[in-house]
Amino acid sequence: YVKTFREFMQSKFTFGIEEEAYRYFNLADKRITEAGYLQSGGAVALAKKQAELAKIYQEKGSEYLKELKDKVDINYLLQMESENAKKLQAF
Repeated sequence: YVKTFREFMQSKFTFGIEEEAYRYFNLADKRITEAGYLQSGGAVALAKKQAELAKIYQEKGSEYLKELKDKVDINYLLQMESENAKKLQAF
């Protein structure tokens, strides 16, 4: 619960659409990594829960990304989105 609380508090101090998109893609990547470790450890049910949470974060990041299109340089965010999408296909 400490991790969840810390992430919640960080979200309160994240300002701007670009930072929000980055934060959600970063959280998605963390959940994907956790899901991979859980799956390799045999905790398939927990891995699926983490993968579902990663998909939610990925979708939220993508929503923010749509708002940024044609406003700022978002190539690094597009790359994060693409890498996370590839990783999520394993689940």
